[in-house]
Amino acid sequence: MSTDGTGTGPAPAAAGADPTAAQGARGGGSVRIRFAAMVLALEACVAGFATLVAFGLRVAEPRVVWTLGGAFVASLVIGAGVVRRPGGVVVGSVLQVAVVASGIAVPMMYVVGGLFAGMWLLGLRLGARIDRERAEREVAEAAAAAGAGEAAEGAGGPDGVGRPGDDPSAAAQ
Repeated sequence: MSTDGTGTGPAPAAAGADPTAAQGARGGGSVRIRFAAMVLALEACVAGFATLVAFGLRVAEPRVVWTLGGAFVASLVIGAGVVRRPGGVVVGSVLQVAVVASGIAVPMMYVVGGLFAGMWLLGLRLGARIDRERAEREVAEAAAAAGAGEAAEGAGGPDGVGRPGDDPSAAAQ
């Protein structure tokens, strides 16, 4: 049911529900994998621009430049998609080497590829740390919620509200 009674709007949140819990469920997934996919997707854009540079510098016949550049961009986009699967991080790491090696055709790619390789390593490391801390926080929140539930039951009922006939002062006497 909606908040306006028409049945068309969003349903109201349950009493006592944590509004961020639904966001966490929708936005779930590994931060490490998200970082890795973002780096590969951005590298695909950079590889496209590097292809334009290689074409402008006439490092090879145009057909060769566009074929290799297109294949390189496609491999980075596909890599961004498969990074969440087993072995996907290894595929991404191999692509990092390829991006740095593209400096053979466009020397500035040594620098740009090195920066992206650094972002790749940083994303994997910090993403893993965030995932670990998130898991620890979820365990702590679950333990706290379980402890709060037991305390609430001891205070009268599951919602912590006393029932008729429950006189806390009687227990003290």
